[in-house]
Amino acid sequence: MLAACGAQSASTPPGGTAASAAQSGAPKKTIVVTYSVLGAVVKDLVGDAADVSVPMPNGQDPHEWEPSAKDIESIMKADLIVLDEPTAGLDAAGKEIYLRAMRAERARGATVITATHDIQEAAGCDLTMLLARKVVAVGPSEQVLTPEALLETFGIVMTVRDQHLSVAVVARDHGHDHAHDGVEMR
Repeated sequence: MLAACGAQSASTPPGGTAASAAQSGAPKKTIVVTYSVLGAVVKDLVGDAADVSVPMPNGQDPHEWEPSAKDIESIMKADLIVLDEPTAGLDAAGKEIYLRAMRAERARGATVITATHDIQEAAGCDLTMLLARKVVAVGPSEQVLTPEALLETFGIVMTVRDQHLSVAVVARDHGHDHAHDGVEMR
């Protein structure tokens, strides 16, 4: 699942792209991607329309990488920040620190795109794209994160009734290879 949080920048015309903004004489946008595989995809997508940097060295284990002060500074100056599973493995306190930092980035005008399996994180963003070997749904998060779309994407159904969250896990193939509670999915 990809989730995007943040407002469209003033230098990108409504319905425009970074490439169209670059052609209009606007300064290049800066994009920081925290994972090399995603960085390669983003570089291929934007070409010369934006400056893309990947602070984590290629081949580095993301669980062992610690950003330097320079890496953090580049992230804090970026127009677009692309993150891969930023809350994976974080406890509640760590997740709250991350969410505060991302709210601060959005408040300064940055857009944040995150690849995540965290439905609550996606629900807090403006747009969500659900992927399961294909695009299942894309659009405003509140319209995309439906029980039907979550079932097709993750094999779960999530509903909220009277402010109580209910989650049902359905053990079936749902578009990506990984285990769920010891059940191998292929």
